[in-house]
Amino acid sequence: MRQITTLGACLLLVACDSSITNSASTPSPDGTKTIAVVEELQGANDPTSWWKHISLRENEEDLRKIPGNLLKLDGRGSVTATWNGNSEVTIFIDDALFSQTAATSTEKQGVQITFRRASDRTETNSEQDGAEQPATAPESMPENNSNTKPEGSPQ
Repeated sequence: MRQITTLGACLLLVACDSSITNSASTPSPDGTKTIAVVEELQGANDPTSWWKHISLRENEEDLRKIPGNLLKLDGRGSVTATWNGNSEVTIFIDDALFSQTAATSTEKQGVQITFRRASDRTETNSEQDGAEQPATAPESMPENNSNTKPEGSPQ
């Protein structure tokens, strides 16, 4: 009986292991700081199987170090960072996970950090790229046709 209890305890400990399944880092333009996003798969007995850790790190630090010093999110979804200068960054969080953020901005280690929904990034990119407009060539540009010669050129 004692051996069965010991074996059961060992199996529980093994089932509780977690592992890093994905990590990404986005360095600041000057290369001194990095936003690291680490995805962690929890053991079978954990009620939340996936965690996302978001950290602001000095570049010398281990980027896979857990936990995140900015935010820990329960669940899966995309998280990306865009630096707006050496001391300002916007972190885009999947809409399904965004409700877990307590604040929309914070300051840490001299960096101003803004948290936004991932859909905000898509809307902003569409407006800047003119995604709603059809892709046509400007009228002032002639079509490239090898059978025609520019005006005034010798025949």
